[in-house]
Amino acid sequence: LGVLIAWRRDRVACWPATDCQKSIFVDLVACAVISADAVRRDRGPTTAAVFCVASLVFSPGAAFAFFLALRAAAARDAYEAPAEAKPLGRVLVIGAGASGLAAAKTLLENGAEVVIVEKTGQIGGVFADAYEGAHQVSSKYITPFSDLRLGPEVESHQSLDDYVAYLHTYAVEHDLMRYMRHATVEVLDKTRRGYRATLLDGSHRTVEPFDRVAVCSGLHQEPKVPDIPGAFKGLVIHSQDYKESSIFKNKRVVVICVEINQ
Repeated sequence: LGVLIAWRRDRVACWPATDCQKSIFVDLVACAVISADAVRRDRGPTTAAVFCVASLVFSPGAAFAFFLALRAAAARDAYEAPAEAKPLGRVLVIGAGASGLAAAKTLLENGAEVVIVEKTGQIGGVFADAYEGAHQVSSKYITPFSDLRLGPEVESHQSLDDYVAYLHTYAVEHDLMRYMRHATVEVLDKTRRGYRATLLDGSHRTVEPFDRVAVCSGLHQEPKVPDIPGAFKGLVIHSQDYKESSIFKNKRVVVICVEINQ
């Protein structure tokens, strides 16, 4: 087939003039030859003969496209629908930040019975408790969910107040608010059938069974404060406790951090 195509190169295109065009031509011939052999094995010699004629009449590229179409048809014929998935059951989603909302929305779409618990009682997770003037480090082009994009009027890097408002809008849009509880997970035990969670809502404590648990509490729950040697007697706080700049007014401050937090 490769020899015949080369012989009928006038049917492919004008003879390639550059090394790059020649390389592409050779690749197409190779694809046609490999494809013809695969068609012969999969569909028999008659279909392979038709395939060879197509390569000669049209071009190696067109023949290769024809081969891909045949392969796709064969894949469709061989497709077997997957077995019915096991029901997700009752799922506990811990945290109502960005990941918790996305998890809850997806679980609901797949038939789960969802309970979202958020210890602060408000949408947003750590973003809802940020310091004054805080803005996102990621832009509006990569931060939002794909099913609720931000418009051109929104600034490139939202303030965290605006981002929390966005998350609240997302929760309302997908009717997630009615699945939320203001509660803390005190204890989470694995059982033979799933999980047993002890939930504390104010002074009210309940123990409830769940089939699955989605832990969406984030990475920044417990501050790590290093031991500072010496006799320093000034104020030492973790960035998690920093809420407003006025506490440092007229003070000399040293910031101990890693580069990402600067």
